[in-house]
Formats: sequence, structure tokens, C-alpha cells
Amino acid sequence: MGLRLILSAWAAGERLWLAPAVLFLAGLIHTLFFALPFDDTYRREADGHKVCRAGAYGRCRHPGIWWFFGCFTCLGLACGGWDRLLLCLGLSALNLGYAWYQDRLIFVKEFSDYEDYRKTVPFLIPKMRKGGGAADDL
Repeated sequence: MGLRLILSAWAAGERLWLAPAVLFLAGLIHTLFFALPFDDTYRREADGHKVCRAGAYGRCRHPGIWWFFGCFTCLGLACGGWDRLLLCLGLSALNLGYAWYQDRLIFVKEFSDYEDYRKTVPFLIPKMRKGGGAADDL
């Protein structure tokens, strides 16, 4: 879907929004693949593992939501039509729903300390500094 939107934006000549889309995509890739310990996250069984609390994951749960939203909003704007922008916003809403589902049902079973993590790290609004801050629930 993302590649199709990029090609559509390129064909429409709306390249102004592609640069920030690429920056948001780079942030998303970094958050999902480099800000997490790769072996523990993607190569080993998750049962009983502890949650990563370093970097962005110590500031908010599911920080990739913001990068995804920025990337797809920029792609929607680059395509130059309301229908594509609404599609991209809809994809972002689905991504948010999936993150909520993971947060409430999946990760509490996969990670031994996820309940504590939920109590100390907010869902989407990042803490600006390490340490203080109460968690919120959606």
C-alpha cells in the first residue's frame, strides 16, 4: 500500500510531501528495528521476556504510532486528493487500534513485566524526561 501511494504521489508530481514522509519512515524503521534489542525482540521466543524501557520505549508505549501517522499523512497529502488522505488517516486509525489491541491483550501475555510497564509509561503521549510521570489509559 505504501509503495503504491509513493508511486501515485510521484506520478502526480506532488513531491513536496515525499521528503517528510521519508523522514517519518526512517523514524518508524529506527523505532521498530534499531531502538529495540534485535535478537531479544525478533529472533527469540517472547514468553517471559522483559519489556524494553530504553529510549523512545521508556517515554511512551508504542512510539511507532507517531512515525506511522506522520509518514502516511504526508503520503496522503502528496497524492493530492481527499480520498487518498482519508485512506491514509484510516490506515493510521487501524494502526492505532492494533496497538491498543496489543497493549491490552497480547503484550500482557508475552512480557512478564508488561503490567508494571503500563503503570509507569504512558500509552501515546511521551514523557519528556525519564523518571516521573503517570501512565494513562485509553
